[in-house]
Amino acid sequence: MNLSFFSSSPLSLPLLEKLNTDFSVKLVITHPDRPVGREQFLTPSVFKTWAIKKNVPVLSPTTLKFPTSLILVNKMRDLNIDLAIVIDYGLLIPRTVFTAPTLQTINIHFSLLPKYRGPYPDAFVILKGDKKTGISFVLIDEGFDTGDILAQKEVAILSAETAGDLHQRLYQETENIITYIIDYWAKYNTGIKNTQSLITNHQLQLFLPPKKQDNKSATYTKKLIREDGFISWEKLIEASNSLYNFYRALTPWPGMWTSLAKNNKRLKILKAHLEKEKFAIDEVQLEGKKPVSWKQFYEAYKN
Repeated sequence: MNLSFFSSSPLSLPLLEKLNTDFSVKLVITHPDRPVGREQFLTPSVFKTWAIKKNVPVLSPTTLKFPTSLILVNKMRDLNIDLAIVIDYGLLIPRTVFTAPTLQTINIHFSLLPKYRGPYPDAFVILKGDKKTGISFVLIDEGFDTGDILAQKEVAILSAETAGDLHQRLYQETENIITYIIDYWAKYNTGIKNTQSLITNHQLQLFLPPKKQDNKSATYTKKLIREDGFISWEKLIEASNSLYNFYRALTPWPGMWTSLAKNNKRLKILKAHLEKEKFAIDEVQLEGKKPVSWKQFYEAYKN
């Protein structure tokens, strides 16, 4: 099958390579070139670099509204795109685009929808203290993460992993199962009915025909900004065990940090763990300085 691939996260490059091995990626859509480094040189995304190397057409639009949407639809039709895959892309995809491929467009979302619709679901499942999350494969519609569900895989959350760790592990799990889902979806659309609802070697739940989401059970996340990572110095020193989930959920972004009364500088908590049910800091970084151990910093700060 011919696929188009939408993404802006470098973490999804191995997934792109997996899809191109098992199928044929004919079109890549990613974010525009961005300024990087002190010199702020415009630098292409890893996907654009990959596509140029593979001689695959690549588009880097700033919007998918008309007339860009028309250009993209015509491109997909010219390339005979059967299916589009979207993961961590960032732009709203209009109906004319997501219905252009023969088998429509599958969005990959890292939660057990309808729970945690929206951005940063990995952070919110940890922040709420959930013991499990998952990967949802949904047919894109005009809502935000509201499409019909093709498949879901439940994934246990490890006790010490951060949101960043979890996000990376969910990508790896996606690579393991994406081919099964595409194959089953393609067979279903060609009239091959399969009553199997669980692929046992991956514990993957399939829903064919696709399952409507229960909107009444939906929960929502929000975009995280730097201020969301703030914790007062007093609460940090209390070392409550509840701070551990806060640290895990907001690592790597926006990061857990406090403001120092002595100089009003920002102190980032880089590494931490639970020790006898108390929040224990391992490594910190003062604004403008190199990372140091918490013990080293705290002894100097007290004096």
